[in-house]
Amino acid sequence: MNTTLTTVYPDVDAAAVNWSDVTEGLGSWDAHNILRLCKDARAVLHSEESDAYKIGYLKATIFCIQEVIKAKAE
Repeated sequence: MNTTLTTVYPDVDAAAVNWSDVTEGLGSWDAHNILRLCKDARAVLHSEESDAYKIGYLKATIFCIQEVIKAKAE
C-alpha cells in the first residue's frame, strides 16, 4: 500500500532536508528517516511552541513513523 506521509514543520527552514543526517552512519534510508523524525519530534517537544502545536506535531510524527514501519513490513 502506497500512502502519502505528512509531517508538520513550523517553517520552511525546518522542513528542508538535511542531507548530512540522511547519509551519516550505516543503515537503510528508512532507518535514517525514522531517526530524523524522532530528532525533529524531540526538538519540537523541547521548543517554546504552544502545547497544542506540540501535540499536533507529535501526533503527525508518530503516524509517519508507523507508516514507515508498516511499509517495511510489507
